[in-house]
Amino acid sequence: MFEVFFGRSVPGRGEVTQAEWRRFEEEVIVAHLPGGYTILDASGAWRSQTTGKTIHENSKVLTVAMPDQAESVDAVTHIRAAYQARFQQQSVGMAAWPGCASF
Repeated sequence: MFEVFFGRSVPGRGEVTQAEWRRFEEEVIVAHLPGGYTILDASGAWRSQTTGKTIHENSKVLTVAMPDQAESVDAVTHIRAAYQARFQQQSVGMAAWPGCASF
């Protein structure tokens, strides 16, 4: 089971728009997670390493149930790296844990 945390603030220009998010989802997420996933709107916070201040921002949370295999980690890693590059993010958070799922 994986959760990926995408901050929507882009340095120097504002927020990732819904249209930009949809394009990213279609071009990157769907391509790497063809078995399905869930995306939630969220509000997150993080501490700036530069200023030490807590930054609040809108975010997206991607949840996906996949087997604990190298291919799963590779898919999530690619999605995180693509978002960082496309939207100039310092980082994209991820949590992984064992789980049991049935659909």
